[in-house]
Amino acid sequence: MKKLFLLSNFVLFCFTSYGQILEKDLTIGTETDEIYFGSIQNIDVDSEGMIYVSDWDTRNIRVFNKKGAIQNTIGRPGRGPGEFQKIDGTGLTNEGLLHAYDPNLVRVSVFDVGSSSNVLLKTLKIPKLETNTEYGARPRGLYVYNEDKKFLLQYTTPYSPGTGRMKRKEKLVLFDEAGDVVKQPLLTLREDQNLVRDQGGGLSVGPMPFGRKSLVEIGPTDQIYTAWTNELAIKIYNDQGEYLSSITKKVSKVNVSSSDLEQKNEEVSSFNYSNFTDQIPDTWPAFDWFEVDDKSRIWVAVNTEDLQKHSLRIYNQNGDLLSKTAFPQSVELKDISDGYAYGIQQGKNDLESVVRYKINFDSK
Repeated sequence: MKKLFLLSNFVLFCFTSYGQILEKDLTIGTETDEIYFGSIQNIDVDSEGMIYVSDWDTRNIRVFNKKGAIQNTIGRPGRGPGEFQKIDGTGLTNEGLLHAYDPNLVRVSVFDVGSSSNVLLKTLKIPKLETNTEYGARPRGLYVYNEDKKFLLQYTTPYSPGTGRMKRKEKLVLFDEAGDVVKQPLLTLREDQNLVRDQGGGLSVGPMPFGRKSLVEIGPTDQIYTAWTNELAIKIYNDQGEYLSSITKKVSKVNVSSSDLEQKNEEVSSFNYSNFTDQIPDTWPAFDWFEVDDKSRIWVAVNTEDLQKHSLRIYNQNGDLLSKTAFPQSVELKDISDGYAYGIQQGKNDLESVVRYKINFDSK
């Protein structure tokens, strides 16, 4: 676990253009910075431009102003009110209510970040739904509605000997502001691909390199967007899970090379991927992530032959391509609002930082 140091508020400013669309103007946490992150889970930004960074390792949410200076820290390690064992998903409503999900304590903490002291309003104990074998005991992933006080949690199918290679699904379950289940399931998704050995009563499960994933995003008017990364196909639902439309685009798949697999073996020591060649895909996913901005534009990070860069494509609700640019694969955007895009940047020695880009194009 990386240690957290807050010795100064030094922030590195640098300017990098990506096809005139995005211009980097702020970085928080660099090799020369004394603000360090362990494992950033999410970035939320409020209407005032305050930046909320949740961290799996440090078990807190740090708050930065527009200039990148730290203003406050929400939460700390522990089991008491407002404390965390881990943070797996956050979401901020238009009313300034910040939700944070702790998968170890199986609860959602709700903070009023509109107040000067970031007051803890309530702690919602989340049901494990253990009586339903289609769900895992503990959900993962939190998705918060912007205009309503509801939220979604993602339940998975538990692994057990004899079930490792079964076709697995995830369920999105809708909760109200009191933490009560409103609808289960709201939507059903394919479960992220994992490497599985299920033989002789023994079961081993690990992350699959180049594996496909189910992605979920909430738009500014509480529409729900889902995708399976094998194809560039994004489905759009209303806040009650009713299908509205979809955006489907043809993209070229990038082949997985032997050097790609060797690099993955170097990154992960717990699995020898050469023993799982029968499960590992021959191609990279069509895309790695997508994000919906405050104008309901959809930003998609498509994989290309240049494995250092994504083709970042921006679509409107009709699926029309508004713009595209090369974008570093080391950055994943997490919030796009008020003319800025905020992301997590992976640096050397697994150092993570928060980056902000000014958006320099106009959508019609």
